[in-house]
Amino acid sequence: MQFQERSVLKKVAWQIVRNCLRVRENDMVTLNTWHHTIDLAEEIAFGYYKVGTVPLVTLMTNNLWYRIMNELPAENLAETLLHA
Repeated sequence: MQFQERSVLKKVAWQIVRNCLRVRENDMVTLNTWHHTIDLAEEIAFGYYKVGTVPLVTLMTNNLWYRIMNELPAENLAETLLHA
């Protein structure tokens, strides 16, 4: 990734952390990401650390998503769990 692109991601991530989500020290946060959003997720996670909280970061791969959609029964997907 080029320096200019990374600079934009840093600014966007900081806006998300401070102004949109208003994350504060010791907040409990989860950050879900996919392969194509890892760079932005990394910057957001860094912003969380910067304000004094440690995020739980999860990665959903394309293969995992495909298997969930194709191999699990609909009942497993009918309800969103509290931690999701």
